[in-house]
Amino acid sequence: MRRALAYAKAVADRRRAGERVGLLVVSVHGWNSGKWFESSPEVCRVLLPADMAVEAADWSVCLALDVLVCGDADDAVFCSVVRAVLAAGAVSCWGEFSDGVHRLATVGAGKVVAVDGPVQLNKLGAALRLFRTAALALRIGGYGSRAFDAVRAAMFGPLLAELSDSLCEAGQ
Repeated sequence: MRRALAYAKAVADRRRAGERVGLLVVSVHGWNSGKWFESSPEVCRVLLPADMAVEAADWSVCLALDVLVCGDADDAVFCSVVRAVLAAGAVSCWGEFSDGVHRLATVGAGKVVAVDGPVQLNKLGAALRLFRTAALALRIGGYGSRAFDAVRAAMFGPLLAELSDSLCEAGQ
């Protein structure tokens, strides 16, 4: 049986209560890392303790969330966490590095690569907002799933209807 990450219950409680979680910070092996957004109401933080293997952790807390992975773990553990986060259904995964935050993805046989960035930590909120809009429109990552169809329709339905009307008028 997989074990819950530290603070995962608090995240689950907030989600059950209908509170929005805009970003989940996953601190890898660092009780003090990832606390930059502590005062932000829509940010939650969980921790993978150093004495818990990545494979032993329950990553379901990441489902349908944008996730930022940080901490002082070695590269192999860090990449394993990124793979676990994405496999658990995170809609996007970002990682903190010395030059800033990068959006991460897996390619090939699970190799973790940076596909976007770097973004300075203090600009991450704006970068996430821009990414979410593009990801919804282009169906990137988890944002392409049916779970986001209603959001996509609400955001882009009026625009698509207007474009459709314009194209019909132009073709008359």
